[in-house]
Amino acid sequence: MTPAMQRGGILVIVVVLYAIKPLLLRQCRSSWLRLMAFGTLSVSAIPLIHRLSTDWDNPCVSHLSPLIGDPVIVLTVPFISFLIDAWRPDKTFFPHWKWRTPLEIMVVLPVWAALWIAVELLILGWVWI
Repeated sequence: MTPAMQRGGILVIVVVLYAIKPLLLRQCRSSWLRLMAFGTLSVSAIPLIHRLSTDWDNPCVSHLSPLIGDPVIVLTVPFISFLIDAWRPDKTFFPHWKWRTPLEIMVVLPVWAALWIAVELLILGWVWI
């Protein structure tokens, strides 16, 4: 699998998570039910994230990086965003969704990915140069 295919697959996962988010916020009456539904969806995406990883055979990367690091990179921003909105969906998400969703996907997620990769490299030692 090429890195471009991997990035495209990861982008599809993120877009699906953000597409389902407003449906859950509108349809589920309980905050706990919203959280359980989004959590189940997020956990079910982990095997696909593992499948999309190109680092399984990379000798410069620990097996912990694609096993733990890739799901952390992909799922952290959508999950934290969902947590913020799950408790007060009518007050936080819907008035601002037109600018907040693209901002989170195109700015916050790449910044988070760079920070997490730095943590893997400099602190955890999961990636070697």
